[in-house]
Amino acid sequence: MINFALLDLLGLAQPLLWLYPALVAGAGLRTPPAVLGISLIALAAAAPLAFEGGLIHPIEPLHTTEALGAGHLVLLSIVLAGLGMNAVRQLIAVNTDLHAARAELADVAVAADRERLAGELHDLLARTLSLIAVKAELASRLSARGDDGASAELADVQRLARQAVRDVRDAVSGSVSPSLETELAAAEIALRAAGIEGIVERCGGEIDPAYESTLAWAVREAVTNVVKHSGARTCRIELQVSEGSTTLHIRDDGRGGTHGSEGSGLPGLADRVQALGGTLKVHPGAGGFSVQVLLGAATARATNGALTT
Repeated sequence: MINFALLDLLGLAQPLLWLYPALVAGAGLRTPPAVLGISLIALAAAAPLAFEGGLIHPIEPLHTTEALGAGHLVLLSIVLAGLGMNAVRQLIAVNTDLHAARAELADVAVAADRERLAGELHDLLARTLSLIAVKAELASRLSARGDDGASAELADVQRLARQAVRDVRDAVSGSVSPSLETELAAAEIALRAAGIEGIVERCGGEIDPAYESTLAWAVREAVTNVVKHSGARTCRIELQVSEGSTTLHIRDDGRGGTHGSEGSGLPGLADRVQALGGTLKVHPGAGGFSVQVLLGAATARATNGALTT
């Protein structure tokens, strides 16, 4: 029926019927096979016109367009239609790949944000909750002895609980940026509440602002592990800053072993340090536990970006 309409009712040339296989070849094949197929289809459509128009002439060969006459426009239409359909096919494939890539990127972004949130919640809440537990235990002992200091400890527990709520809110909003000075002051308070003598030593110039947040996280993570696991009597925090080099060293005289080496705390800290091109060195031993962060030129003395023991 379509052929009848094209040939008789519409008066189109017979070679135009080759448009269908050209479209099929363009839509169904990849580019190299499609080009070959469309070329063969065009040759098949041109053959009758060439013989009828006298393209093969024993004495005076004619130019192709002269032999084909108006038929060469039909052949050009066949070729362009086939190639156009192949272009549409490629466009559809590219759009499909783009949609798949967009979905994959969205999944990766969600996973990365979930990992970020989990790490920040751990870093933010581990110390606060540990300190709440220590102060609650201390308040219980003071209350049992009738010491008025229990009220102050309970007030601190309430303050820390409210701080934990704020920390969670900040972590969800992605606006967490701890200050090194704040973390050092909080570390002294946490160590004192746990009955551990905290010694903070600083020397050198100003800290590179790019390093401050990572150093603050390192202080928080290391001191949290000391409070929770070490059973230490003293904890020493040393910060040395020189031109192009920053070293943070936190060590205690506790039970050592592998305290603090499990979970996501130290691996997460290692990722933060590595992102700055630095090194995190962990030394568990019989005489205590040591965490060292090397940034800037100090990394020349250690494996770059490694978590070493």
